[in-house]
Order: sequence, then structure tokens, then C-alpha cells
Amino acid sequence: MRPMVPIRTARRRGALVAALACGLSLALAYIFTVGYAAPRFLLPAYALLAIIGMLCYFVVQARSLYVNSRQIHAARAVTAEAASRLHHLGLRPPCFLYGHDAVQIAYLARCARTRVFKNYGGALSVPSSIRAAMSRGDRVGVLTTSRKRL
Repeated sequence: MRPMVPIRTARRRGALVAALACGLSLALAYIFTVGYAAPRFLLPAYALLAIIGMLCYFVVQARSLYVNSRQIHAARAVTAEAASRLHHLGLRPPCFLYGHDAVQIAYLARCARTRVFKNYGGALSVPSSIRAAMSRGDRVGVLTTSRKRL
């Protein structure tokens, strides 16, 4: 016994092809048989072609939604893993995270945070937000994408 999914897909595809053929035949009949310009005769063809166009648009949007949601889900899994590792390393509130993805990771780790928009100045200068957190007695973590340990 054959599964029902290919039959449904074939029926949908057949309906789309039939609507497209009907719209094109109406448009072509008007173009070749009517000697004067009266766009009202093309309204049924426009309606059928608009339905095809909308269906194509929704297919493209559904595909984009699927791809983007998978990427976002994967990125959130990495963020949750980073927060879990920081917790296992002993980072407990009151704490402060600074750096790459600090907002997302700090939320999951229940820490205060700040986001880095540009290079923070390296080892020569400590940002004021880190100095303020250290003066409050917070544990401070600096997040980076580099694998090099400081």
C-alpha cells in the first residue's frame, strides 16, 4: 500500500498547475482575440495568477522560517551550555559578565552583564564597568570567542 503523502502532494501540485494554466489561457485568449484594450477582461487571470504568486511567496517564507529557526535553536543551545559551564566553574551571583554574548549568557547564569560593542582596549585598560563590578565585590567573567586562555 502506498503512503498518502505523495498523493496529497501530487494533488496539490496538480491544482497549482491547473490554476496556472487556467490563468494563462484566460490572459492569452484576451491578448490574441480582443482588438481593444479593456483590462477588465484580465481580472480573472490576474486573480488566478495572484493566488499562484501568493502560494510561492508563502513557500519561500516557510523555508526561511525553517532554516532560521534551526540556526537560532543551535545558537541558543550553545549559550545555555556556556552558562552551565560557568556555573560548574563556580560563577555564582553576585557576578558580572562582560564580552561576547554576555547578555544572553548572563541572563541564564543570573549575573549582571554588559555588552561589548568594540574592542575593550586589551590588557592595558580595564573598562569602567568591570572596575565598578569589582569594587562592588562581584565575581567578574570576561567572555571572548578566542580559545586562548588569559
